[in-house]
Amino acid sequence: MKAAMMLAAALQLSSAAHTPLEAVDFVPYLGYTGPLAVAGTAFVEVRETSISEMKYYFIGTDPACENGTTTPYACGVHVHVGVSCEEPAGGLFFQSPVETDPWATVNYMHNTDGVTTGTVTDLMTGYSGEETVGRVVAVHDATGAPVACSTLMPVYQNPLTATNWGPYPGYSSNLAISGTWGPMTTSGVTQTYAYDFSGTDPRCVNGADPANAVSCGMHVHVGMTCETAEAIGGLFSKGVVTETPWLVVNYVSDATGNTEGTVTVMTGATQSEMVGHAVVVHDYDGAGISCAILEMVSCPEGCLPMTSGQEYRRARKARKLLFSSAPGESPPSAPSCPAGCMVDENY
Repeated sequence: MKAAMMLAAALQLSSAAHTPLEAVDFVPYLGYTGPLAVAGTAFVEVRETSISEMKYYFIGTDPACENGTTTPYACGVHVHVGVSCEEPAGGLFFQSPVETDPWATVNYMHNTDGVTTGTVTDLMTGYSGEETVGRVVAVHDATGAPVACSTLMPVYQNPLTATNWGPYPGYSSNLAISGTWGPMTTSGVTQTYAYDFSGTDPRCVNGADPANAVSCGMHVHVGMTCETAEAIGGLFSKGVVTETPWLVVNYVSDATGNTEGTVTVMTGATQSEMVGHAVVVHDYDGAGISCAILEMVSCPEGCLPMTSGQEYRRARKARKLLFSSAPGESPPSAPSCPAGCMVDENY
């Protein structure tokens, strides 16, 4: 019994030891009325009681920070103790036994040509991952004043797929897409997905029409329904991506309309922001053929999401030790896992 209790404690610890968080949808800091309009995403990895890594991708930061700064807190990207952007952010995020403020020298260098990015590691805060959830992330200008705010929330890690294809509204030709878009995973604000379709346009055998921006295209749209063309809307991107990345994403079919491949595209969105959006596959003329919705992959027992981290797998291994078959019993056979899931080797 004591060994089982120790393993159960290890299971809880291992699943909580690593906490990935993200801050999206930055808004003007409370009371800020200046000209800066920051958009983008910050990612935080918490291990034990420190932020092991913080990455950020921003546009709209202060041009006066182009050469960096030696002024403490100026041009900063900081986590604060506050939990709402509708209230002051409060002090910087660290507590005893940490004695030295880890945020004084955390600052960005404004990129005049595009996206301001950066990575900071090993920030001792004294707070656990659970205590870091919901905290304010503030972006500061060259004077140290906060200009933008968001809050840290858990990263959505499950892969996404689109499989339930229906006719694009108003499409009346003889093509109909079947197959799978996905699994789609996200690293930062960049998506990678596979596709395997039948029913695409055989005229795309030599690629897209160079005179048509959406010829033979396959795109994620702003809409979250396939009911009407108006509701499907335009092409989806956000945050640091101000021009659509989708116009170079297209397929090459074979003579029977089959196609498969892998795409990587930077949309500026996180995985959670991709959920529920409409996916459209186009013909050679650029008309939408079929539409489907990006949905979370639900992995059955014995399967793990393809993006599951090592901590989660260790937790599953501890669970296996706790609840394994009795002596003489046959272990369960390996399950059949759907797209986006993989067999849990410790099942």
